This record gives sequence, structure tokens and C-alpha cells, in this order.
Amino acid sequence: MVVTDFDGTLFSDEERVRSKDYETLVSLGETNIKRVIATGRSLYSAEKVINDDFPIDYLIFSSGAGIMNWKTKIIEHKFSISSDLIRSTLNVLEYSGLDFMLHKKIPENHFIYPVKQTAGINSDFESRCRIYSDFILSCSIADIKNIKEACQFVVIIDLNENDSPEAIYLSLKNQLPDLKVIRATSPIDKKSLWVEIFSNKVSKANAADIICKKEKIKKDNVMVIGNDYNDLDMLEWGGRNSFVVENAPLEFRKKFRVVGSNNRCGFTEAVESWFKSGF
Repeated sequence: MVVTDFDGTLFSDEERVRSKDYETLVSLGETNIKRVIATGRSLYSAEKVINDDFPIDYLIFSSGAGIMNWKTKIIEHKFSISSDLIRSTLNVLEYSGLDFMLHKKIPENHFIYPVKQTAGINSDFESRCRIYSDFILSCSIADIKNIKEACQFVVIIDLNENDSPEAIYLSLKNQLPDLKVIRATSPIDKKSLWVEIFSNKVSKANAADIICKKEKIKKDNVMVIGNDYNDLDMLEWGGRNSFVVENAPLEFRKKFRVVGSNNRCGFTEAVESWFKSGF
């Protein structure tokens, strides 16, 4: 099985899958190797850029909150945040004064409740509101506390030069021990810090493991490739068969095998290297 991140890994900066990488996906299918995209995008967002006949077998979406069988279009697994954890998370975020969004449960998790708490301009937050303008739901924090089930929170932080992204992330993570807290870089402006908060069952690694068990594939026979912080658990899960593209953070390039960038068919290079190693 081959598991690849999407934005910044398989998807180029020109927002397309290069023909060579597409052909590699087709070839993998012809050799009976399962192909999986693992993305932070919601199902709605992923389906905007991945055609129905795209050559994959599974889509892990919302960072592992959902798994779709791409052939049947059936959502086989989904995870949610319970009402009590929604309330406790809201208490933490309200106290923090940060801007955030709450997403409805799968499959409607492209509907969002945006909460703007900072006084200044948060251009990335506002850009995301524009992108999702047709799916914005108006609601106060008090009203949100009565929601029974949700997919995720996304905290969007416009970093100042003196801010430490890692410190901000760890502060929220330490305050939310019963949830999965994931650091990510904004796919919109490529620089703002996103902190995504999910059920503690959510991760790309866990979703990949679920597919392995269903398909009876040993983890040693799985290749993984990614580029950002929300891929870290998946890359660590993949072990010796993990790759990162050249545009990944330096700390990732020091830890995992490096291939060409998302603009230079790094995905295909990783697959070829994996085959040569006699996986």
C-alpha cells in the first residue's frame, strides 16, 4: 500500500497532480498495490479537486477523522468530538482569546461556525471564511456549547515574528489532554499556524492502520510520503518506508528520506526508491 499526503506532496503549487505522478498511481493499481490519499481537507474540499475516477482506492480525509472507499464512495469510518469535550474545548479557546472555527460532524464538516476573538486583522481566518462563505453558520459561543457532536476545531493564528508556533501548539495540546491536537501550516497563505483539534482516535496513522487491517496488509509493506506537521504521526508510523518531499520543514528532512519537491514529482521518486529497496 502507498499512502500519500495531498497538498504540498502529491498536489503541486500549481494545484494539479503532475502527469508523471498520475501515471505512477495508475501503475500501482495495475500491480495490485492499494493507493491512499491522506489529506487534512474535508471530504467536500477534497472532492472539489479529485475527480470521481481518480486512480486511488481510499481517501483519508480531515486528517483521519473520516475514511472513504473511493471505489464505492462509502464512508467506512468517521470519528467525532462529543458534547462534553466540545464544551471543555470551548472553555479553553474562549480563555485563550484565539480565533477558531468549529466544523459540523462528518459528512457535513464543510459547514463551520467561525468565532473571531482577536481585535486585529487575521487575514488567513478571513480568507477561509470567504472560501467557505456558502457554508458559514452564525452562532454564539453559548449556542455552540449546546452542539452534541462535531468533527473538529481549527484554531487559526496569524503569527508575529516573535511568536513561537511550537509553544502555542504545545500550550493548547497540554490543556486538551483528552483530544488529538495537531499542528499544521495553513494551506491558504502557507505561513499561518493552524491547530486542529479532533477526537483522540483521529490521526492519519490510525486511519492508515485501519485500512491495513481491513486489506490484510502488513505495515512493513506500506510506503508513506508527506510534507508537513500534520503528517508527522503517519511518517513515524511508516518507519523505514517513510519519505518527505524537498519542500518539507528542515526538521523533517533531517529525520526522513528526502525526495524531490511536490513540483518535481517527488511522489514518483519515492515510489521508485521504495521499489528498488525491495519493500
